[in-house]
Amino acid sequence: MHDAEGRAVGSARVCYVDDETVQRCAITDDAGRFEMPSMELDTLEVAADGFLVRDASAEEFDRPIVLQPAPTLYVRLVDARTGEPIESADVFVAFPSGREMGPFPANRAGVRVKRVIEPGKVRLRVEAAGYAPGRPREVELIGGKETEVELRLEPEPEPESGEPDS
Repeated sequence: MHDAEGRAVGSARVCYVDDETVQRCAITDDAGRFEMPSMELDTLEVAADGFLVRDASAEEFDRPIVLQPAPTLYVRLVDARTGEPIESADVFVAFPSGREMGPFPANRAGVRVKRVIEPGKVRLRVEAAGYAPGRPREVELIGGKETEVELRLEPEPEPESGEPDS
């Protein structure tokens, strides 16, 4: 197991997956090597921190499996009126295919999403109690880079009490 520049990837999780069920897994050593029990393997799923999850076919088993760097997305959420961080929110990431991932829980520090997203354009959507839903924001993600986004949310208007002023 190595990255696109030929550096070994240690601590990658390599799993044999059969009909969407994980059957056996191994962890790569510091040299990027792993041993899998003898099985009729067609496909391995490979996951490593900082890299895109990928499937490796049986044709690749006799040569190094190359992992591509994953983009990282850091979303900071602030109140549009005060500029203060929002206490709690859920961030959703939508892909051009229509697939949506999330919620990714955010707190005052925001949320960092990595390894589960692919490079390319995505749309971000946020849900936060007390805040109006904003329009989705389009962001371009680049493999191996962190994209930082600040989303400003408008507080929902205070409900009127319905009582006349005295």
